[in-house]
Amino acid sequence: SIGKTNKDVAEQDSINRWFAASNKLVGTLGTFNKNDILKYFRGLFLTKAKDAISSYLIKEEISALEINAYLDELSEFLCQRIKPTMDDYGIKLLNFYVNDINV
Repeated sequence: SIGKTNKDVAEQDSINRWFAASNKLVGTLGTFNKNDILKYFRGLFLTKAKDAISSYLIKEEISALEINAYLDELSEFLCQRIKPTMDDYGIKLLNFYVNDINV
């Protein structure tokens, strides 16, 4: 790309990913509004988070009763597990914190 900076290329890549992601999302909905998008991402997020939490507990051999002692480590694990999915939709996940888990 002649005359384009790394920033220009990165911005174009971000735009291209957003269009691909929005086509993916819109393709599943006949019509959509803000609430539909929030509902879609809430469901996607909850599925990924529940799966990641279960995997973490099994991998680290942590009982459900001990989980609140591992919130920092769990937060990082969830961030790394959810980040690729958010990237697919052009959403950059910078931080992710778990404050509490009720069992």
